[in-house]
Amino acid sequence: MAKIRVNGHLKDADIKKGMSNVFLSLLAGAREWRLSTNRILFVSLGSDALGKMEIAFPEGEVFAALSSFYEDKALGPDGFTMAF
Repeated sequence: MAKIRVNGHLKDADIKKGMSNVFLSLLAGAREWRLSTNRILFVSLGSDALGKMEIAFPEGEVFAALSSFYEDKALGPDGFTMAF
């Protein structure tokens, strides 16, 4: 088989343009389902709550939290473990 026919077209330029249009239409349509934060109401914290958030963590509490992690557990989307 020397040539491939795509939607009745044999020319490479027509096939490339057609494939490009397919991907453009797929990517352009993806905008319709993306998450929008325009309608979400965010509650802001008052000054009393902000003051409570600035309290320092005790060193023992931080050490206990870090020590409780398993070395072979992936913590984030990067896929690296703490043992890495």
